[in-house]
Amino acid sequence: VIIAQDLWVFAILLIIDQTVMLFTHFVLIAFLSRVSKTHRGKIFGSLSTLQNLGFAIGPIIGGFFWDVFAQTAPFIISIIVEWALIPFVLLGIKTINPHVEETIEDEKDTTPYL
Repeated sequence: VIIAQDLWVFAILLIIDQTVMLFTHFVLIAFLSRVSKTHRGKIFGSLSTLQNLGFAIGPIIGGFFWDVFAQTAPFIISIIVEWALIPFVLLGIKTINPHVEETIEDEKDTTPYL
């Protein structure tokens, strides 16, 4: 829960939160795009479907917890869910990593940095 007395502090915290969220999303997309060349569209379609499903269900569940428990309940539950998903994402990456078709090769550049 973000408790800020000033609108500017809240805005800065929100920008930082959104930046971290977008960065994580882009890293996940970059990783999943290398899993399979033939099924890349299916992977992106499934990810988009799950994301849109979350966009539809999330506000409904959040509104329910707002009405039933407290005004801060949706925020606390979203933080708990985000933290609970971390082990599953790490396990998924560890499981999928041996099956990645495209790898990022380290190219050794002999040009000195100026």
